[in-house]
Amino acid sequence: MAKTDWVARIIVCSGVAPMLGYGLVKRSLHDVGVDETAATPTDYLRALPRLEARLKTYLSPAEVMTAVERIRLELESSEKQSA
Repeated sequence: MAKTDWVARIIVCSGVAPMLGYGLVKRSLHDVGVDETAATPTDYLRALPRLEARLKTYLSPAEVMTAVERIRLELESSEKQSA
């Protein structure tokens, strides 16, 4: 899967607007020392706590919990398929 596809899929799972979501994902990856052009599903999982914290600014607690679970399932299923 192309690297940008992961960003798009995470944004869809998060439930935020793409214009906002891209920056949230990019900054969350940057926080853990990864550039989005080289990020793997494992990198996105490492950045997930940072993304979760950012989502709390824009979504209700229930929406954040749902979004994080959707993102985690998407990333973990990808890791299992590539193993």
